[in-house]
Amino acid sequence: MNECAICDRLATPGSVYCEYHSKAYDNLRDAFEKWKESLEIEWDKYLKQLLETEGTGLWIQEIAEYIIQQGSI
Repeated sequence: MNECAICDRLATPGSVYCEYHSKAYDNLRDAFEKWKESLEIEWDKYLKQLLETEGTGLWIQEIAEYIIQQGSI
């Protein structure tokens, strides 16, 4: 098994993330669909907005930062 792309935990099968970061990513994508409908916001702006929003959870912040750094936005 591989390590999570973000932390030292084991990645879940079929994912580059551990179970915690996988769940955070799933939540991030689900929430984006709602934001996108309401605000007509793009993925990159959404991720950057989350990083600026007080109260954004640590795992969400880590996922958003990782995606931005990887250029997968």
